[in-house]
Amino acid sequence: KTVTRPNFNSLNPALSVTAATKTVPGSGSGGNPDLDPIKSLNYDLSLEYYFSKSSLASVAAFYRKIDGYVQNYASNETIGDVTYSVTRPRNTSNGHLQGMELTYQHFFDSLPGAFKGFGVQANYTYIEGESENPLTNKKENIAQVAKQNYNVVLMYEKGKVTSRLAYNWRGKYIDGFNQPGLQPTTVWVMPRGQLDFSASYEISDGLLVTLDATNLTGTKYHDNFGDVPMFSRDVRNYDRTIELGVRYRY
Repeated sequence: KTVTRPNFNSLNPALSVTAATKTVPGSGSGGNPDLDPIKSLNYDLSLEYYFSKSSLASVAAFYRKIDGYVQNYASNETIGDVTYSVTRPRNTSNGHLQGMELTYQHFFDSLPGAFKGFGVQANYTYIEGESENPLTNKKENIAQVAKQNYNVVLMYEKGKVTSRLAYNWRGKYIDGFNQPGLQPTTVWVMPRGQLDFSASYEISDGLLVTLDATNLTGTKYHDNFGDVPMFSRDVRNYDRTIELGVRYRY
């Protein structure tokens, strides 16, 4: 059993509002100082098989019965005789999360010479969950939870050289509910993958040269109002970065 307090910024009572226009109703956002702690009853089961000193395969299953999970919802509030659609964090009830994770890691120790430093690591996670909307009392998917996620990492560790080439993929998920406006009110984030690379070389004891690169394929973030592409909301360009550094440890 676990009990988790809400994030401090979610408790902030400050409120910000935006006046209505001819086509868009007034809106606002703020915290909620009345949030309750999040309670969870957790069940976990895992099976792991180590087929060498540096290799393993595992499967894990989990179930979480959750009460009070915090999600953002909008509802009408009257401020100074003006009605605004205000988004605040609110406690949900009768929620659950369940899923499974598959993991595989292997170093190719049987290869000759320098090739035995190669390895691979992969994992896949399936998560499914829902909770009760505190405004409508209807069951809805839990926000910020993508049903499918996976990571694949190619590794090399031999002598003074260490490197990682990692691809991380996250499926579509809900970002928020009850967004103000005339369009669909649930915001869906589209699937996105990212390729990153890191490497280091030990020149001498304590002296390392490092190379780090992120978002090599230049993928973008994209979300929509509703689970349809015609109501696009945001497209964000994430930087492709390459950093070369020297690190000395003494």
